[in-house]
Amino acid sequence: VPPLVPSPRQFGYRTRVKLVVRRVGSKPVIGLYIPETHKVTDASACAVHPRQVNSVVQALLEAIEELNIPPYDEEKDTGLLRYLDLRYSLWSHQVLLTLVTRNMHFPQARDLIRELERRFPFLSGIVQNIHDKPGNVIWGERFYPLFGRDSLVEKFGPLKLNIPVSAFAQANPPVARKIYELVLEWALLKGDEIALGRCQPGVGAFPNQVALKLGQRREDVKDQPTARGRGIELLLQAAETDPPCC
Repeated sequence: VPPLVPSPRQFGYRTRVKLVVRRVGSKPVIGLYIPETHKVTDASACAVHPRQVNSVVQALLEAIEELNIPPYDEEKDTGLLRYLDLRYSLWSHQVLLTLVTRNMHFPQARDLIRELERRFPFLSGIVQNIHDKPGNVIWGERFYPLFGRDSLVEKFGPLKLNIPVSAFAQANPPVARKIYELVLEWALLKGDEIALGRCQPGVGAFPNQVALKLGQRREDVKDQPTARGRGIELLLQAAETDPPCC
C-alpha cells in the first residue's frame, strides 16, 4: 500500500457544501442529517467549511427568521427553503450560493439578495433551484440566476476551470491535484496515446490534466496533433462547461 497523502489543509478545505434547511422546534436549523435519520443537526460553523461559507450560512439563519422565510417541512410537504448549496473557490476566494426552494414564488428574494450582497462582497452569485416534488433528492430541474454569476472559477494545478452550480467537481482541489499527479505518474504517458476514457468526469479536471500532460510530452515532436483528454459526462451543464485556460 503506498504511503498516505495528507491534505495540505486540515480545516476550511471543503469547497462544496450541501446543507439541509429545516425547522427544529421553534428555530430554523441549517445543517446535515444525522446518519440513518432525517433529523438535522446544526452545521453552520463546521470547521471543515471555509470561513466565508460559514459566514454566509450564519447570515442566512438570521435572514430566515427576520424575513420570515419558512423552512421546508418534509412530512407535510410545505414551506419554502429546502436546501443550500455553496461553492467556494480557493483560487478567487469567492462564494457561489444556490437556494433550493419548493416553488418558484419567493417573495423575500429581493430583500435577501440585497442583504447578502451588502454584507458579503465575495459573494459572486446567487441561484434559485426549483424542487417542487416530495423526496430527499437535492436538485430540481430548473435553475434561475438571481444575482451575479451562475458558475465559479477554481484552479486545479495549472488549469482554471469554470464550474456551473450543479456540476461535479472535487471538494478538496489541493488533494485532487495530488491524486491527479500521482495517477499520471503511475500511467507513464509517452505522448503518443490517442485518448483516455473516464465516466462522469464532471467539469473535466482530470481529463484536462491528462491532455496537458500529453501536450507537454508532444511539444518537441513536430506535426503532432493537439493532445486531448476525453471523458463521458451525463450532466449537460458540466459537459457544456467553458474550456479550461492555464
